[in-house]
Amino acid sequence: MRRKIIIILIIILVVLGIILLLLAKFLIPHTPKESVKSEETTLTSITIPGTNETKIPEGSESASRKEVNIHQDPFILARLFIERYGSYSTDSNSIYLEELLPLVSQSFKSVLLEKIQEIKENPPTEFYGQTTKIISFSEEEKDETQAKFKAQVMIEKTTGKKTEVSYEEGTITLVFEDGEWKVASCDF
Repeated sequence: MRRKIIIILIIILVVLGIILLLLAKFLIPHTPKESVKSEETTLTSITIPGTNETKIPEGSESASRKEVNIHQDPFILARLFIERYGSYSTDSNSIYLEELLPLVSQSFKSVLLEKIQEIKENPPTEFYGQTTKIISFSEEEKDETQAKFKAQVMIEKTTGKKTEVSYEEGTITLVFEDGEWKVASCDF
């Protein structure tokens, strides 16, 4: 009887060992060293005028960098503006809007300056934060002097300890002013 128990335990241990080996083989990715190729990636960095902030997508250490002037690409400018214009908190004290002033047209600059003044005159009493992320983005119309884009965004609003998520759709219009693309209106 004792001999049968020992044989059964040995069989169970062998089966468990085989199962562990199979799990390790299928769950742990295996990459042979010969087939690994190092491809150089081009990173696009976007420097926001008037700030030291640079947005760079994550990449490998061997990646090269390519600078993009956002005033030359209305698509990039519109996406960047929507997310920055719609993301702020009471801790930033309107700095987020002041950093956007170099990106807007003369006509929209007055709207932005009024909003900055209103925030400075009536600061909120409790913490408020808002994060805007683009869900979908499409070009409505574009020519040499004007571009209009439509976007759907997710807005996460935090007041104190309460967080709400909502979804909105809006448009942003850019104009080609003084040799650069500038935001003329944004209805988010």
